[in-house]
Amino acid sequence: MGKIIIAPQYKDISGPLVYISGPIYGAPDWHSEAIGMIGINDSVHIASPRRAIETNSVFSDIEMSEQIEWADYYMKRAIMHGIVLFWFPKPINVIEQGGYAHTSRIELGRAMEMVDSKDIHVVVGIQDGFIDTQSIKKLLAYTNPNAPVVNTLHDACEKALNMCNTLVL
Repeated sequence: MGKIIIAPQYKDISGPLVYISGPIYGAPDWHSEAIGMIGINDSVHIASPRRAIETNSVFSDIEMSEQIEWADYYMKRAIMHGIVLFWFPKPINVIEQGGYAHTSRIELGRAMEMVDSKDIHVVVGIQDGFIDTQSIKKLLAYTNPNAPVVNTLHDACEKALNMCNTLVL
């Protein structure tokens, strides 16, 4: 298994990286499932923003800055040398402040700006029942029509692994 990097850790790696991005608060623990599915490949590293210790409290300013810097570092690393996997599951809890998956939607927009439309370094999975499927699909069709969009976490992980296997690093 490649290295598993959990926020806020940093690890030295070489080779392909899959950065898994998507909602944490109000979502099932899909990150652990994705790590299990992607981790079967010995040569692929995984970066997950879901911290090992869950907290129900809001991050402090320092923790939020740390999280944003960590996510930016590993998302850029994955775009250059791997794949960014976005998974948008339907929520298990209602999130009032900011809306469900608001940070993930911002990250998706940032990733689309970083990726050349001819290069495919992003996989997007959207579970049936996610509330904003149409706008995400429209954004992708406009910014990167070649980016694969699937509707199961398994398919998203499989697609990311297949894409990593074809990368020339």
